Amino acid sequence: MPDFQFLTTDNPEEFKKGRYLKQIRSHAMLSVKHGEQQQQQQQQRAKPGQASTNPSPSSSSRPGSSASPSSTSGQPAAAGPPVKFVDYDPTKAAEKGSRKRPQQSQDADDEDEDRSVAAIPRRSAKARTRFFARYADAVLGPRQMGRGADVLNTMPEFSNPKISVWDLKRRFDDLMLTDSMRKFYFPAMDGCKHAFLSTACIKATYADMLNGFVEESPATLYIKEEVYTMIRESLLDPKRQADDGMFMCIGQLLAAELVMGEEDVMMTHEQGLDRIAQHRDGLRNFGGQGVVANAITTIVLLSAVVREGRAPAQFVEHLSQPAAVRTSTHLAESPIFCPRNDFYSIAPQCSDCTLQILRDMREMTDLFVNSERTVRQQTRRDEYPYPRQLSSQFWSFHNRMLDLPANSDPSTFHPDGGGPDHVYEACRHAAILYSYAIAARVPISTAGQYFEHAYPQMSPAVHVDAAKSTPSFFDADTPSAASDVALTPASHGSSSTTSSFSSPHPSVAILAAIQRTPNVQDAWGDLVGVLLWVTLVATTAARASPSSRPPGGFGDYLSGGFMAAAAASSSSPPSSGAAAPTPGASPTSTYSGTASTPGSTAADVQRDYERAKARKTLAMTAILCTIKLAFEQPESIIPAERTLLRVQALLQR
Repeated sequence: MPDFQFLTTDNPEEFKKGRYLKQIRSHAMLSVKHGEQQQQQQQQRAKPGQASTNPSPSSSSRPGSSASPSSTSGQPAAAGPPVKFVDYDPTKAAEKGSRKRPQQSQDADDEDEDRSVAAIPRRSAKARTRFFARYADAVLGPRQMGRGADVLNTMPEFSNPKISVWDLKRRFDDLMLTDSMRKFYFPAMDGCKHAFLSTACIKATYADMLNGFVEESPATLYIKEEVYTMIRESLLDPKRQADDGMFMCIGQLLAAELVMGEEDVMMTHEQGLDRIAQHRDGLRNFGGQGVVANAITTIVLLSAVVREGRAPAQFVEHLSQPAAVRTSTHLAESPIFCPRNDFYSIAPQCSDCTLQILRDMREMTDLFVNSERTVRQQTRRDEYPYPRQLSSQFWSFHNRMLDLPANSDPSTFHPDGGGPDHVYEACRHAAILYSYAIAARVPISTAGQYFEHAYPQMSPAVHVDAAKSTPSFFDADTPSAASDVALTPASHGSSSTTSSFSSPHPSVAILAAIQRTPNVQDAWGDLVGVLLWVTLVATTAARASPSSRPPGGFGDYLSGGFMAAAAASSSSPPSSGAAAPTPGASPTSTYSGTASTPGSTAADVQRDYERAKARKTLAMTAILCTIKLAFEQPESIIPAERTLLRVQALLQR
């Protein structure tokens, strides 16, 4: 009889049920009874005068000897021959275990096994441990040692065996997992399969970004399609239509979709989350001690920012009361969030030039938001878009940003490292776009299109070389395909016939500066709020024009109420507006080029491709910043997103 019995279940609460407790007690009683029977059998076999206190070396060291427990414990066992290890054959082991043996022979074999284990020297057991450790190090790679911590396969998995959620967790949990997420967010899922599996959508989208895919890879499409199928099935159950798992699942899908930039799909998810929150009578009724509501709120506001739209009112009003903070409190400060009179938290982390840019943009933001009433009164007098004095102030901010030296100027070098300050360069480009949008009172996306054509000196001419590939944003496990395009500075005197010159989008220049920062994997550390502002401005500036945005293909799964959505057809293709990639497609070949007109030149098509690729990487960076802040500092990120939404709303009037 085995000494251990393993009980597995999908719900830990079932261990408290009576049948489980009865099974555990029965096993314990049978184990004690089995031990008593073994002792009685050993006493009956041992005859007076035959039990030797000094057994021969062969009888004490040979496995399967008939020495009594008292004799083996009296003196240390001899060394004996070394323990031999044989290869484990699962087929033979299964056949051996399937044969039924008589109870008497089984008891005898159990006794022999017990005596054999007792007779093995200790140093042999240690040698066995060292042997297996060396064998594992020599044969098993870091990604071949099982499928993760779930050795009993109790956690949900995708139906396709080629897609492992645990492999995605091992690769990206270091970047996308926080303490509050472990303590509150994942326990709030409460065994919800689609909520857990939908986390793979964000990780798969991140993997596509690393591998250079502008559109979705076949694996990501399969993951999303299966998650959508589970959502439709869950909508049939009235108890699961508006539970925490459904709310979290749709929020995580929204995070993956906003990276792709399909705005109609993003709006569908936002409306679905709004209806679920209304059905639950507000965001305060979700679990996780408020962590779930804070996390999904930040995603909804982020989605509204990158598409330059309006978020549902209840998400905008969430955590609307400002919290009192001390000067010593560490906050994720930025130009769109600075509740104190200066940047006390980030001032020691950036150079003086960078700090001055952030101060100017913060002052410009406050002036723009607080002057709304004055603007409304003066615009009636045909002084659009601002009164003369206010307009002069805004343009002075913008001209100051244009006059800043570029990163190649030695005056902008970081004082500590002695090299170029790439944080300064990213903030400089973002400030030029942001200040122009406010001064001209145009959307940030319009400012990006304007600077792409009107100010080529902002991003110098580049050499388009198809033989090289751009460096990945983070260190990817799989390198980008060789067909990616590299942007390298080139002189105007080059006469290469295989190259062309064009002005890249300003977001490409911002991304190039972000990629060269040393702590980009840590989201700039204490400057995570600044990185969030930079990526939001750059992502919005890289937004495609309305005429070139492809329609979405998943449809409104929540239209007509929760129950009516369950009748939506699940046989539709995952994305009708995107070119479906083939399994062997390269990252570049999956780009459909929807932003280019039929009469576009090769340089225009290449520029649109680089813009779309930069937008996806920047949006994914904004997601990483949101994950770090939403779970640990929701009082910092939600007011920042609310301020930027306010700025965008005023720019569109």
